Amino acid sequence: MGKVAITCPGCQTRYKITIQGEAREKISFTCKKCSQILEVDPGLAREESPTQELLRTICEKCGSEFVKNPEDDSKSCYQCRIDLLVSKNKQEAAEAPKPAPAAAPEFDKSAARYTFKNDDGLLLGPIKLRTATVLIREKRVIGKEEVSRDGSEFKPLREYPELVEFFPELAVPAEPIPREETAPEPGSAPGPGSAPAEEISPPTLADDPLAYYLRPVQGKLFGPVKKSTVVDLIGCGFLCGKDEYSLDLRTWLCLSVDQEFKSLVPNEEAEVMDLTETVEE
Repeated sequence: MGKVAITCPGCQTRYKITIQGEAREKISFTCKKCSQILEVDPGLAREESPTQELLRTICEKCGSEFVKNPEDDSKSCYQCRIDLLVSKNKQEAAEAPKPAPAAAPEFDKSAARYTFKNDDGLLLGPIKLRTATVLIREKRVIGKEEVSRDGSEFKPLREYPELVEFFPELAVPAEPIPREETAPEPGSAPGPGSAPAEEISPPTLADDPLAYYLRPVQGKLFGPVKKSTVVDLIGCGFLCGKDEYSLDLRTWLCLSVDQEFKSLVPNEEAEVMDLTETVEE
């Protein structure tokens, strides 16, 4: 007895034919779907292989009984094999080299925004570091303020290294106060152990005098400031071409038409208006 699989070439209907006995001639039959005559060669019939029996055995690791195929030569049950595979994978993962931790991104000072708060609670900002530099030069920021960077909580200015570099006295530890000594009266000889009084030279006029008054379009008049300060304020975007300056508070000129400043005036004014509002008093 054997079985033959055949497919009808007309309608692709599949048949599985069981041949009993020893048929030597071809067997013909009609397809039930398309009525086409189909022929089967008995010589193609194959006998079904007998079903293999499973073996019962004892696991040499855990001692439990399990069933396996005769061709399986393992002496361990399936659970012990799985446990061994999991343990091996964990050991390989533990021994694998770990990737180096990613370096922390470097702080970008140029993109940060700073807000200053003085002792009276007045806020100045948020402004860029280059704008804060200009205000420090003009003594509008004196180092006693609390500072918030990018919306964080306010901290003393000395906790920001990029700002402390403009105030060296905040970075240097306080020196012990020297013992007070009585200054000798004018014309008297200095006493023993007393240091000679230092001569204080009279102040001299700076090469860059405070002569410029500024009147921003969106802000209030302030000054006087130095010419170098005007250049710095233009460079950091604090001033635009429509803002005016004066040397005598009577004649006012736009920065865009002045021979000294027109080549420095930026073309973009969006940020200028925003920064002008932040420094109003």
